[in-house]
Amino acid sequence: MFNRDISDKIKSFKPFYESNLISDLFSWKELESLLNLRPFVNNQRFTIVNDKNYEWNYCSWLTDPNSFPPDLIQQVIKENVCYLRDCSRVNKKINYLCKELEQITDYPTDAHIYFSVTETPVKGFGVHWDQSHNLIVQIEGESRFQVWGETTDKTYRGIEKPEEDPILDVIMKPGDVIFIPILFLHSATSLTKRLSISFPMAIDNKLHQSRDWVTI
Repeated sequence: MFNRDISDKIKSFKPFYESNLISDLFSWKELESLLNLRPFVNNQRFTIVNDKNYEWNYCSWLTDPNSFPPDLIQQVIKENVCYLRDCSRVNKKINYLCKELEQITDYPTDAHIYFSVTETPVKGFGVHWDQSHNLIVQIEGESRFQVWGETTDKTYRGIEKPEEDPILDVIMKPGDVIFIPILFLHSATSLTKRLSISFPMAIDNKLHQSRDWVTI
C-alpha cells in the first residue's frame, strides 16, 4: 500500500501530510454494523469525547452489561465526536495496513475509528499530544488538522493554541493521510460529517498481535 517514499517518511517519525493516498479502507455502513454489535460498544472500547458520565440498567442476556445501549448511542453520536478502539481487525484491509505499519516501524499498531455525524464543526480533544506515533487516514468528510512542535511538557493537556504557528495546517479530505509523531502537539476539528481512522503505534510494547486472517 505504501511506496518507498512514504515508508521512509514514516520511518523518519516526523510530521507529514499526503493527499489522496489511501481509498476504500472503510465505510459508514461498516461503522453502522459495529455500532450495533455489542462487543464493540462496551465502555472500554467505545469513547464519547466529552466530560459526561453515562449509566444504564442491566438488561437480560448480555454477556457484557457494560456495553452502551443502542438508544443511548443514537443520542450521543448526534452531538459528539466518538471513537472505537481495538479495531485493527474490523476488516481485512485495515488488518493488512496495521501489518504493513508494523513491518515498517516494528511498533505494534492498532486502529481507532473516529467519527462525527453532525454537519456543523465539532472539536475533539483540543490541543494535545499522544503517547504513540499516529498515522491518520481521512475516510469521509473533511477535518482540519493542525500540528505544532514537539512539547517538552509531558503534563500538557491544554485547549488553547500554542503561540507559534503550526508546522502543518491542513484540511483533510477523503483519502488524505497525516502522520503525527509522539509528543507533537496537535488538534483536530470535524468540519463536516466525518469518518477517519487513526493508526496508533505503541512504542513501549513490542508484543505484536497475529495478523493472520481467518478464512472459512
